[in-house]
Amino acid sequence: MAKISCLELSKQFDNQVVLSDINLDLEFSGLGLLGSNGSGKTTLLNLLLEIIKPSLGSIDIDVPREKIRVVQDQPVLPWKMTRVRWLYTLENFYGPNIMNIDIQSDFGLEGHWKLQNLSAGQKRKASMLSVFYGKPELIVIDEPSNYLDITSREYVMKLLKQFIDYSGAAIIIASHNIDELRLFSSHVMLMEKGRIANVISLHQEKPTYFALKATNINLLADELSDKGILFFMDETINGKIIKVEASDDLWMVLSKIKKLGEDVLHFRTIDSLERMVEDLHEE
Repeated sequence: MAKISCLELSKQFDNQVVLSDINLDLEFSGLGLLGSNGSGKTTLLNLLLEIIKPSLGSIDIDVPREKIRVVQDQPVLPWKMTRVRWLYTLENFYGPNIMNIDIQSDFGLEGHWKLQNLSAGQKRKASMLSVFYGKPELIVIDEPSNYLDITSREYVMKLLKQFIDYSGAAIIIASHNIDELRLFSSHVMLMEKGRIANVISLHQEKPTYFALKATNINLLADELSDKGILFFMDETINGKIIKVEASDDLWMVLSKIKKLGEDVLHFRTIDSLERMVEDLHEE
């Protein structure tokens, strides 16, 4: 667990206010930062890591600086080094790989390759190598899957999750990927125009909305209306679905649909994180 504290935190570049009056006192195992480009996520991380200084207020994390590992969206690496020399440097500086895995082979990086000659995806993997050496207490990653192809993304995220579970490290992750936020976050913070719009706990919520698809979507809509259940129709690439508010009467409607010879083809929970992402995209 880690604790982040912000008090009236603000940051201004020239005449542009990037963060304004951020107040936060949160203990977390995983903190996800969500927001559109320009919402202030990266600036908040840079303030936390003391890369830049606040214009007003303060920000603090209860983890020693030497126990923090950082993977920036645009990492700066010793580009003239070979990959094997980079790993040797990391091990000397942080300590051995505590999971005792062949991380270089797992990431598909040849030892003689110079970092400057790697592709964008390979550079992303090389920048993440530092996470796996020593025993960090906090990992900070800005857009972890940027530049990774689908296969690499799944494997790298799985390996990172295994390392976090093994080491007990907390993590702060800024991402546009809802699956990554779910995988790593105990809390998600939505940022809008340099302010905190919302903070949710993913461990304490109860489902409030469901997504349904039926053989007769119009009949389902009529039955929901008759019961006064809040819902709306949504057009997706797989056809129309209904998003409906949780209600005891919902189960009665679904039972009636069955008795009328129709069927529910799709039923899933919409959690608060998905609703937060939807609200973000609707702006």
